[in-house]
Amino acid sequence: MINSEEFKEIELSGGKIEFIKNGEAVSMRYTHSTPFPVTCFNANISRDGVYLIEDSRTAIKLKHQFSIAMNDNPMPAYIISDKMGMLGRSCPRCELYFRTDWFGSDTHCPYCTHHGHQFEFMTKNQLIFLEEYRKAFLDAFKKESVPAIDLDEIIKKLPDNKPAWYYTEEKQQISVKCPKCKTRFDILGVYGKCPRCQKSNHLDVISSKFDNLQSQFNRADETITDRQERESEWKKLLSFCVSEFESLANHLRKQLICIPSTPKRKSDLTNLSFQNILKANSCFLNWFGIEILNNISADDSNFINRMFNRRHLIIHKTGVVDQEYIDNTNDKSVKLNQLIRVRSQEIKRLLPLVKQSSINLIEGIESIS
Repeated sequence: MINSEEFKEIELSGGKIEFIKNGEAVSMRYTHSTPFPVTCFNANISRDGVYLIEDSRTAIKLKHQFSIAMNDNPMPAYIISDKMGMLGRSCPRCELYFRTDWFGSDTHCPYCTHHGHQFEFMTKNQLIFLEEYRKAFLDAFKKESVPAIDLDEIIKKLPDNKPAWYYTEEKQQISVKCPKCKTRFDILGVYGKCPRCQKSNHLDVISSKFDNLQSQFNRADETITDRQERESEWKKLLSFCVSEFESLANHLRKQLICIPSTPKRKSDLTNLSFQNILKANSCFLNWFGIEILNNISADDSNFINRMFNRRHLIIHKTGVVDQEYIDNTNDKSVKLNQLIRVRSQEIKRLLPLVKQSSINLIEGIESIS
């Protein structure tokens, strides 16, 4: 489902943070009384500000050093969800942002599938929040009493320059609920994997896209009678069809680039053009054992290649046949400098073939373990 308000800031769920002094000891208390859902997770921080500590066996060193160097027992701290019960995450490898209601120790990036401890996915704002918390906790030892941090009051005032105690999360473009484990997550773009169980939405998304293209073709074929208008519609559908495949393939390519390989293999994969579907199929079969054109006949494969190259002519050459097109397709039905045509029967044939090619690519990549 696409969010109605992309990149909207989502406020914290609110509540109060109190530091309670009892003799020489200081404890922390968080209370929440708003009608919004809230989830917290423990992110104990070392007093020198260098480590986030889950338990005696798990300590994640932060990327940057804080200012005060002290070695003692860790301070109990909590990261608070936004008003939708979700938390922002930032992948340490690809550095892309997402939101999720998954708070478990093991987290997977929806984009590049990097796997790591949830502390590794802390956002910059959350680290600033913890640093302010750390300083306030240490300061509490020096005072008789420390005022409560009222997040609800901060939210009401919302100054232009938000204090370090207050941070927001941000809605992304697509909201997904994993059909397998029910985890919710927001991502950029349309393709991603569940940060909890790694189930992808690739198959659902591409199937929906091609079903929509098929419906669009059916409506146009039934209702448009003018020849020029019909051909214009077929050119648009051809462009959409190839673009959807290339968008999916380019997204999945990012996952393959993360697989350890030689510099040449990474370079070849990075520079591979999915415009040349026959070459892409050959390379994927040799490199990964993935056959994009699996169960597609040689005649249909050549047809897909021909239509992909026709789309290139339409987009980049105003539809005029050049020598590169003839060399790439061996198309005997056209002449050099001829204006290319796209027929309804070609689009009717093409859509299910490219949909199947997309499914082959998804299933092939997801079979890699």
